Amino acid sequence: MGTSKRYADGNARRRFNREAESHALVPRTLSDVERGGDPVQQGEPVAVRAWVDYGNASAQVLGSAVAWTRRCVRVIWTDSHDRQQEAWLWAGAVERVDR
Repeated sequence: MGTSKRYADGNARRRFNREAESHALVPRTLSDVERGGDPVQQGEPVAVRAWVDYGNASAQVLGSAVAWTRRCVRVIWTDSHDRQQEAWLWAGAVERVDR
């Protein structure tokens, strides 16, 4: 039998995101001023790897880009406790990945 891609992906994401959780519980998100006045685009979620700032440390997470502007991206991810986290991040901190 083959491996379920759906569950394998979720397990890998939780393991990867555990690193972020070890630093802090609340990610830092960009303020409205930092995001600027650019229009927000939304579309189908795109798989991404992103650097998230937790104030005292930064860590990479695997998640989905769900909205973006010219300068920043709104990323959502699920931590190992099945809690959904989200943050607006600088576009340079986010890269698309193949799932």
